Amino acid sequence: TLTAIAGSWNTVSSGLSTSAGIKTDGSLWTWGAGSNGMLGSNSILTTHRSSPVQVGTSSWTAVGGASLMMYAITSDNRLFGWGNNANGQLGNGNTNNACSPIQVLGAATWKQVAVGQQSIAAIKTDIKDADMTAQTLEDQLGVVTTIIAGIVGVLNAFAIVALIAAAFGIVNTLL
Repeated sequence: TLTAIAGSWNTVSSGLSTSAGIKTDGSLWTWGAGSNGMLGSNSILTTHRSSPVQVGTSSWTAVGGASLMMYAITSDNRLFGWGNNANGQLGNGNTNNACSPIQVLGAATWKQVAVGQQSIAAIKTDIKDADMTAQTLEDQLGVVTTIIAGIVGVLNAFAIVALIAAAFGIVNTLL
């Protein structure tokens, strides 16, 4: 049975056991597990929240969840994170867990956020403004795949030459 959560939503993101959503009015809401401060509600709960709880009073534009942390971008393009920070992944200069949103250090302007298992990748509008480009892991794997396909093509060509040579009895000359 599906249960609707009241309100009009712009975007929703999920971590391992916590979800977050931004309503059309820009308010940010979380629900699910509260361990490690994942709900961002200024308390480290050990119980689950089956209904949304509002996070802060800022207006938000983007949110991303991972296994034990969340990140969100405010309408003025500042990036905040909360939850598990054991490896410093919240980007605030320490390794303390955060039970409410804390701003990621740096003077960047943030536009999008994508969260992985224990890391964050956010696209800075500054990169585009500086006419710089970047390459993702997917792009790099595409280059490797192209190289491997080329090598396989060359090996297949040698196999065909070897078969033709064998058909004419000139195998020893290839060695």
